[in-house]
Amino acid sequence: MNDDAVKPLYYQLFLNKAKNGFIDEGLLPTKVDGSQLLSNFKTSIAVCLQLNEQDLDKLFLLLPDGNLTFPT
Repeated sequence: MNDDAVKPLYYQLFLNKAKNGFIDEGLLPTKVDGSQLLSNFKTSIAVCLQLNEQDLDKLFLLLPDGNLTFPT
């Protein structure tokens, strides 16, 4: 069975060293608590989502705030 099939999508996208070439520790679920801004991780998020940073900036404008957090 494919290991990605059992991992949550968040792990497949943002914590996939094989795909992204690195893991940004600031994106670990235990660190995503709203105390950081998304813009601090723009380069890492752009790589993970396979977007350029200019396109990601456009998506950031659609968000209610710039905090790095999970919805509750």
